[in-house]
Amino acid sequence: MLAGRDPDRAGGLVPERGERGELRVDLIEGGAEGLEQLLPCLGRCDAAGGAVQKPEPETPVTSGYGHPGRAQFRSQHREPRSGLGRFSRAIRRLHHGDPKAVQPVAALQSEYSLWWREPEVQVLPTLEELGIGFVPFSPLGKGFLTGAISEKTKFDESDFRNTVPRFAPEARRANAVLVDRLGEIAAGKQVTRAQITIAWVLAQKPWIVPIPGTTKLRRLEENLAAATVELTPVDLRDIECPLHCIGGR
Repeated sequence: MLAGRDPDRAGGLVPERGERGELRVDLIEGGAEGLEQLLPCLGRCDAAGGAVQKPEPETPVTSGYGHPGRAQFRSQHREPRSGLGRFSRAIRRLHHGDPKAVQPVAALQSEYSLWWREPEVQVLPTLEELGIGFVPFSPLGKGFLTGAISEKTKFDESDFRNTVPRFAPEARRANAVLVDRLGEIAAGKQVTRAQITIAWVLAQKPWIVPIPGTTKLRRLEENLAAATVELTPVDLRDIECPLHCIGGR
């Protein structure tokens, strides 16, 4: 994956681990030449796809999306797909042919889960209209929906969740009813809460592909197995019921 932050700055490419543990090559210094040198080291002759992730505040999204280095790779069919990360306001403009956008948007990446439904308001309808895929991160609610976090859980001082309103003790207490319901459904199907939660995301639209993050092989296998979990209309209704009790979406 090519992930661009500010491709108009001069220099090369830096491989690194992303926020969720994935290997990324960040086009932070405008390095098509650097990518040429790096791909053989990764055992590849092309990139599976590219995505403009987090831009520098002063850099327009079109700058990264239409960077000439990326255009070169696309013209050689070496970056066949392009995606956006957290750029919902720019989707329609880029997809429909901004002069600096070299190809249509293939996918958008943003947070989405039972616990964060904001994309349903504007983003998902727009993606469905334009035929764009959705790649939601944090489908497990940053760990909360797995049942591993309760009202009494204490986070490390450096943990970003200390600043997120959803993780305030009172919010966790109110949302415990949802976690309990997930546990009941999971027990009935002999799977885990995490698998039910991911299966719910998969059940929303066929063009949604969640990307739960983990650093543990057993969790990776658990997450992958969620694709085999079938949720009936009754299951989906039962999952939604607690949300209405705690204030809806």
